[in-house]
Amino acid sequence: MNIYSTTAELRAALAAYARPQVSGDGLAIADPERFREEIVDGLVWTAVFGPAETRDAARHAIRESAEALGILPASILPLYEARGRGEVSGFTVPAINVRMMSYDTARAACRAARELSAGAVIFEIARSEMGYTEQRPAEYAAVLLAAAIRERWEGPFFLQGDHFQTNPKKMKENAEAEIQAIEQLIEEAIPAGFFQIDIDTSTLVDLSKPTLEEQQRVNADLCARFTKFIRTHQPPEMPISVGGEIGEVGKENSTPEEFRAYMSVYRRAIGDARGISKVSVQTGSSHGGVVAPDGSVERVSIDFSVLKSISKVARAGSRRSPSRRAPRTAGWSRRMAPSSASRSTSPSSRGSRRSRARSTAWPARSSTAPRRCRRNTSATSRTTTAPRSTSRPTS
Repeated sequence: MNIYSTTAELRAALAAYARPQVSGDGLAIADPERFREEIVDGLVWTAVFGPAETRDAARHAIRESAEALGILPASILPLYEARGRGEVSGFTVPAINVRMMSYDTARAACRAARELSAGAVIFEIARSEMGYTEQRPAEYAAVLLAAAIRERWEGPFFLQGDHFQTNPKKMKENAEAEIQAIEQLIEEAIPAGFFQIDIDTSTLVDLSKPTLEEQQRVNADLCARFTKFIRTHQPPEMPISVGGEIGEVGKENSTPEEFRAYMSVYRRAIGDARGISKVSVQTGSSHGGVVAPDGSVERVSIDFSVLKSISKVARAGSRRSPSRRAPRTAGWSRRMAPSSASRSTSPSSRGSRRSRARSTAWPARSSTAPRRCRRNTSATSRTTTAPRSTSRPTS
């Protein structure tokens, strides 16, 4: 493994394995196996630890290489909507929060998914996790794409911004500054290939209010605001899967009445814009588990009836509302991502708005994925709001 010191050194190393397409659009990799075995490790180390200019060049090379090898950051929204319409069923989509040793962890996850013929797996990182692990979206995307290359992944690759969450204390001190910080993170995440974004403004639910709608008002209104912001920044051909949240981890379990109140406020606020595709609800889990008097960790008690009851409400409500289907595209073009990493201080999504997305079929293995991915890794559970929605546990 090698950390490249200069862009010239990096380009010279790449030239032995890859060359620009005749059209000038992307790379052609002559020997994929040698490329995976001999250069990818060095690219990912440089993408994280290299000097700024060389680091950004390595990230760009990883994105181009992934595309050349058929690995395309994608939106899972078409699959969620197909599940909501009842066209596919019988499986869940695991969402894995990769926090540390990200390259090795993601490699192991991709390897396991291939062994299990699992076609739909989400890799996600929360706003708070980006902070304490110092992994911004551009770095995270490059590392995980490199892991996918190394493990011979093919087809759609789902990256998700998990818990883009409002901080209650910062909201009290300067609400507009906190809102702008999340909007800047959204602008940074989309060009990196994050086509799933979960908005978490549930920290602002005010249980002191007399009615459920009043309790959920700030939560729903702000989620609608962020949803509109995402819609104006997403690539036209790549509608992003946006999620909301009504229940905090470790707090009281969510109820159908809370869900109805949240969606009533949200729908009024979102107007004619395309809304969220799923809602996270609390089912009884907590961060870090519950410590028993004897020092052991108690078994988590998940109330699946919460999912069942709220899912029924979601399906019924969706049937009464017009469905806005996503175009059947699930690919990503390298033009969606800038050649250098976006900075939180000066994010840019202009490239993503001008770009095109490539259509791609679901990988063949996805048809065998359903009954092999039934695992619950949830901290909260998500209930889609599309017609005939399904719920999916996630971390």
